[in-house]
Order: sequence, then structure tokens, then C-alpha cells
Amino acid sequence: MNRIIRLALPSCFAAAVISLGSAPAHQQPARPDDALKLAADLVVLDVEAVSKKTRLAVAGLGKEDFVLYEDGAKQYISYFSQDKLPLSILILLDVSSSIAPNFDRLQSAATTALARLKENDEAALMAFGGTARVVQALTSNKQLVGNAILTADATGLEQGTDVNEGVYQAATYLETRASPPSRRVIIAITDDMTSQNIRTPRSDSSVFRKVHETQAVVCGIIFYSPYKRVLIGQTASIRTYAETTGGKVVAADSKRLDANLTQIIEHLRTRYSLGFVSANEKRDGSFRKIKLEASPETVQRLGSVEIVTRKGYYSRGPKEVTTPKDKRH
Repeated sequence: MNRIIRLALPSCFAAAVISLGSAPAHQQPARPDDALKLAADLVVLDVEAVSKKTRLAVAGLGKEDFVLYEDGAKQYISYFSQDKLPLSILILLDVSSSIAPNFDRLQSAATTALARLKENDEAALMAFGGTARVVQALTSNKQLVGNAILTADATGLEQGTDVNEGVYQAATYLETRASPPSRRVIIAITDDMTSQNIRTPRSDSSVFRKVHETQAVVCGIIFYSPYKRVLIGQTASIRTYAETTGGKVVAADSKRLDANLTQIIEHLRTRYSLGFVSANEKRDGSFRKIKLEASPETVQRLGSVEIVTRKGYYSRGPKEVTTPKDKRH
């Protein structure tokens, strides 16, 4: 099942679901006993608004400043907030030999950057190579996550580096363990290179679907290399997953990793949360394309504004059945 929003709702979120205000005919104001049903259908987007002139985040916007389309059809925005939903952040750490020399600096950087999160935000650490494993489970004690970086290694992992496997396992973990509801974020720290010796590589399509079903935003701190080893037929990377989910990628600077990670955290805290119930009532499990724009009035008032969010989502399937797990090829 596409877990768009779980059933435990904070008061501000439940109020938004119950009080749909001047919703169109197909979305009349809901009765309180309809709240849980509507919540299951609520699609939540993580949204960044950036001034094209200054390249700075635009604060102080409301839902009337946005125009939303799904597959070309205009949608009604029923929930809107900025930095109110808690963050569930998973740091996905590449433990290959090219990244390991930076672990000491990464530990310090993570401790500094994660301290900027709110008390009810949570974070976790997952190490990946050919496979992936949780090093530190989701916790509100961010210091534990920073400390765990120093203990991360390739113990118990298959040899090589499979970026797709790391992202898939990170999304799966957030889907099942993140506090409901929360903004789910994967921050990958990697050289973004998949090895050629992976025996059963995870397919691009299976990772794409899992990330979108989980509603996770993928961000990356990338240690770029002049050499790029990729599996034949594999095109996805942290950069492509960030682009399709509306995430941010920064080039790693080994001497300024604290600034790199803090930049990602601050980027997440300036974003808006926007929710809608699709006017398309079909529950067919299909992928639906999303287009979000600044309203003409907003552009007239503020100038050109670039809107960054995910490219789409998977609708709930018939009878809310769980999507069969992908088979690795």
C-alpha cells in the first residue's frame, strides 16, 4: 500500500483534514468521522520556493501562493504548513574505502548539523556497501547518530557498492519505522559510484517506486571522482533520485563537511508541507505526475519563483493491498 500518511495525526494535521474549507464539490467539508479515511488519501508534498533573482528561499508563503496540477488537472490544496511536521532523517553512509578516511570529520559534522533539528525530529544512520544495515536506529538523541558514524564499517555487508540497494533499504526503513506523520528524508553521503561486481543489483525501477511510495526526499553530499564506474543498464544515482523527489545535492568538501551537512539541514527547514486529496478517485496504483507552480499573483508580487518538489506519486491500489515486493534481477 502506498503509505502517503499514516493514521496517527497531530492536531494541526487532523484539523486540516477535517476542515477543508471551501473545497470543490468532489471534496466537501468532511465530518469528523471521515477524518481517518481522508487522511489515508492525503498526498503530502515537501516543497521549496526559491527566488530566481536572489536564489534565496522565499518565506511567508501560503497555500494561495501555489497552483497544483495532477496529470494536468488542477487540485485543491487542503493542508499547508512550514517546518511544522517533524523530520525523520536517515543518513545513508557509503562505507567504501573512498569515503572512510572522512569518517572523523563526518562525525563532527553530523553532531553539529543534527543539533539544529527540533526536539521532536529524529535521525538514524544506515551503512551501505553491496548491501545495507542499520547502525543507529531512529532516535531523537541526535548525538547518538553522530557517534555511530565512527563505528560504521562494512561488517556484514556484501562487497562492492550498490547505490540503488542503499537507497531502497533506506526508504524501506523509513516507511516502516518513521514516526507518523513525518517528513521523510534520506541524506546519502557517498561518491555515488556503483561497483561492477554487484551480483544481484537492485533495479532502477524498483528503487524509483519504493522512494515515491515512501514519500521520501533524497538529498546527497557527493564526493565527486574523475572516474565513474556504473553497472551496464543502470542510470539512476543519488543525483537522479534527488531530482525526481525534489531533494538537494551538494558537492562534498572534506574540509567543510559541517557546512555541507548544515546546508542540507537548513534547506529542509525552510521547506513547506503541502497536502491534497486527488480529484481522481480511481485507486489503481498508478503513477501520477505532479506540477506545482507559483500562482500568477505571487509571481506578480515577488517576481519569478522556482518551485521544487517531487515529480509525482503512486496512488493507492484497489482494496489498499500491499504492493508485492520487487524481485531482484
